[in-house]
Amino acid sequence: MPKPTLLLWRLLFTIWFATVSSFTQSQTTRYIIEEVDPRTVTYTTYGGDSLDRAMSILPLDDKSDLVIGLNFETGSGDPTISKVKKKDLSVEWTKTIKLKGYDFLYSGAPTRDGNYVASGFTNSSGAGSLDCWIVKFNSYGDTLWTRTFGGPKDERGYEVTTTSDGGYVVAATTTSWGNGDIDGLIIKLNVSGDIVWHKVIGEKLLDRTYSIVEVENGDLIISGITNENYPGNSDILLYRLTKDGDEVWRKVMGGPNGEIAHCLLKQRDNSLIIIGYSAESRDSLSNPLIMHLTTSGDVIEKFELEPQDGIDIKLIDGYLDDRGNVIGTGFMRTSLKAPFDIVLFKLEFGKKKLSIKRFPLSFQAEEAYGSAVLAKGNALIVGHSMANRKGDMVFIKWRH
Repeated sequence: MPKPTLLLWRLLFTIWFATVSSFTQSQTTRYIIEEVDPRTVTYTTYGGDSLDRAMSILPLDDKSDLVIGLNFETGSGDPTISKVKKKDLSVEWTKTIKLKGYDFLYSGAPTRDGNYVASGFTNSSGAGSLDCWIVKFNSYGDTLWTRTFGGPKDERGYEVTTTSDGGYVVAATTTSWGNGDIDGLIIKLNVSGDIVWHKVIGEKLLDRTYSIVEVENGDLIISGITNENYPGNSDILLYRLTKDGDEVWRKVMGGPNGEIAHCLLKQRDNSLIIIGYSAESRDSLSNPLIMHLTTSGDVIEKFELEPQDGIDIKLIDGYLDDRGNVIGTGFMRTSLKAPFDIVLFKLEFGKKKLSIKRFPLSFQAEEAYGSAVLAKGNALIVGHSMANRKGDMVFIKWRH
């Protein structure tokens, strides 16, 4: 397996002190951002003659996982499903869903019958210029059924999860309905893929719903962003709905600085983890943000790095290990004009310790979008690398 040349650097990238903010207490904790130890990672790239991206990971069996990706060979973008071996990260096969337009699958989830469901958007079929697109497929990447949902304008699906009744629920956005320019959209489907209900979430300006989990008694917690309080910036948006789509509560969290919730996780005790980042504006440097919440939306702890000169870090995705620690990925750069590098992070709740590892594959841009647990303390990270100028999928195994 090749080793990144830049990983031969033995110096720490930077060390700083940051403040862990909590609504119950504040304390100063030491954080280290360093080059990842090359002995703890293996990686490989995969792609053809056009841009390829790996977006998210689905568990398959003890030896392999499925990776949802995107290939631009036709120019407009076609979803791909690849079987990736856990041992050496080699690709056993790839299936491409080729339609006639721009089609994108963002994330997926296992279903109760041993298959998978994924969500995204399409303009190959449907009612509008883009429609929310839900695809069910088997472990060989063969499509079982597809569904579209939308109005005259744009609908985009982001995260899909299975529900305890055997159905599925999608966190999406819409410009066809609602009060603002963009609104959140939640779509509930039954086990056969039929639409049971949908709910538009939004106020006057912009609202997006990105992530969704099911909690006790079948209720749904949805996270996203809103700019209702600060038109030039965003706050974290949280909703709790019943299993029938009725609103239980709605909360907006944030201040003058923008805060983005990219990923929502559920702990074993049903408490919640938000992974994202904060920034003064869209064009300013971003800082890592992780929040621990109750299922009532109350903040237990908030972990946020203070702004640092020249450092731009965005946390995108993560999972919970068997100890309740958060393992995940994102990307960072040393200035707004520099290319991004992939970062790997681990938040140990008991120690109040957030470790961020910089993983520079090349002098070109790299970004990571998905993460999942592997056996024996390993994480699988997927994304894309521009090391060869055209862009390939990248698979990283990290022993943390």
